[in-house]
Amino acid sequence: SPNAVSSLHRMGIHTNAQGQRLSDIGLDDDAVRTAFAARAPVTEELEWGDTSILLQVIPLLEGDTPNGALLLMRPDELHPVERTPAGQSMVRGLRDGLAYAWATPPVLLVLCVMLVVATVSINFNVLLPVLASHTLHAGPEAFGAVTACFGAGALVGALLSATMARASWPVLLGGAATLGAGELVLAPQHSLVPALLILAVVGAAFSLFTSNSNSTLQLHVPDRLRGRVLSLYAYVFFGTAPLGGVLTGWLAQRGGTSAAFFIAGGTAVLAAAGGAVAWRRGLPAERRRRKVNVAADEAAAEATALIA
Repeated sequence: SPNAVSSLHRMGIHTNAQGQRLSDIGLDDDAVRTAFAARAPVTEELEWGDTSILLQVIPLLEGDTPNGALLLMRPDELHPVERTPAGQSMVRGLRDGLAYAWATPPVLLVLCVMLVVATVSINFNVLLPVLASHTLHAGPEAFGAVTACFGAGALVGALLSATMARASWPVLLGGAATLGAGELVLAPQHSLVPALLILAVVGAAFSLFTSNSNSTLQLHVPDRLRGRVLSLYAYVFFGTAPLGGVLTGWLAQRGGTSAAFFIAGGTAVLAAAGGAVAWRRGLPAERRRRKVNVAADEAAAEATALIA
């Protein structure tokens, strides 16, 4: 269409694109592959040099088999790509990352939930040895089984995350809530087998929560700020471990693993509930994305009508 040709020309692509694949003219065709795999329309940002544009791919299906795709681009959705100035200081970079996180509600919400959960609720390296020796009154074999079950659950959660097409707020918040609920159920346990089963569930929830948190940040943050914002994520995830370890150790000393797991689980459930309330009320960046998708759907309907 003239709009698509105009968009390609403004991106600096003057090759005749008729009958060619995106990869043939130097563009990334991941959006097309995703649309074919999902059997559903996909909207992604396509970057070329110093410009980017929203691209919607509508798979053309014959039964359940994709045999082509309709690609929609509009010149008014063509934007320059902001680049980081060379020689920027570390302090300036950190300040830019903090400013972006503060001004972007989805990013701020992920970082706040992760800060609370990682500090108070993810201290298994401190609690699992105490759980095996003092609560379950078992030896090294039990400790090995405890850590193995948690690791097996984490592996299952990672594999489940890998099957998802994109990050999901319900999975992110549900993972945090499930992790907390599992710790609450684990708190009064004094038998090995129930503790092993609960830890497997907690491990899966841990992987689902952390992987979706990381993916959500990467999808919301522009390329030029991604490293800085992910460094904040790494800090709230790993950098709070010393404080969390001291707090968890003190709780275990005062009330055993029951008290420590109860506080950790309750904190994770409350953090997930608070995040769910904020998400349900609507985050500005999410509302803006929904408007973009609605506009793209309208354009798709218009293009389909013209083809018909």
